[in-house]
Amino acid sequence: MYRLPTYANSRIIMHGQGPPRYFRTVIVVGITLSALTLFFFASFFLTTHPHALGNAAFVSVMAGDSHLPGALSLGYTFDHFRAQHPELRKVMLVTEDVSPSARRLLDLYGWELKPISKVDSPFPLSTLDHQRLRLTFTKLEVFNPRHYHDMDLDRVVFMDADTLILRPDDMSGLFTSTPFAAFGSKGFNFNSGVMVFRPEANFYGGLMQYLGTVDPHRVYILGDQDVLNGFMKNVTKHYLSSRYNYQVRGITDHAHVHPPTHRSNRSA
Repeated sequence: MYRLPTYANSRIIMHGQGPPRYFRTVIVVGITLSALTLFFFASFFLTTHPHALGNAAFVSVMAGDSHLPGALSLGYTFDHFRAQHPELRKVMLVTEDVSPSARRLLDLYGWELKPISKVDSPFPLSTLDHQRLRLTFTKLEVFNPRHYHDMDLDRVVFMDADTLILRPDDMSGLFTSTPFAAFGSKGFNFNSGVMVFRPEANFYGGLMQYLGTVDPHRVYILGDQDVLNGFMKNVTKHYLSSRYNYQVRGITDHAHVHPPTHRSNRSA
């Protein structure tokens, strides 16, 4: 009959007391170090390699220097979100009357500047409620794909330069929304202050053609928003929650349920 060897350590095993204490300590330390290594690796990977949001750009527009403070604030706040998504482009479309000093500041704040032509109101000023809305039609240039010809974009997230981002960590929903998307509801005009769209030549060409055919005596035109809603009357739209375009007054999408992410400085 085979007999177990009579080594000193074998007596411990035979008596059911398990492996030696130093051996158990080594096992515990090894497991702990492995768990910590896995934790730090996962944290590093998740914070430095977040889910990519595709070929997208964050875009705004300036026609003159009046919205410069808002544009600087907008770009600075967006950078908190872009730190986790460095693939996103940050583009400011600027007209010829944006001053050199304003352009330098925009560049300092990380905006990619793209020159565009100013689009004045095609309607008599007497048909506009406010003189300040004359140049809102310049915003229609954001749909022109020529401004993004070197970017190969599949979507643009647009915000007016006077938009205030309250929660920059909660913007992923905008970059994953199905174009075309804006805040509003069926039966009401959508708001053009925050939009998600795909820049397409056919859309832009049709929009400009529609702008040239609108009769301001038959259709109420206040600015770019009215033109867009008229042109897209029969186009499929997706509606953003009010958390992405909270209006102080006007249509609300249960704003008390979802705290706002963005709020316009305008009282539109």
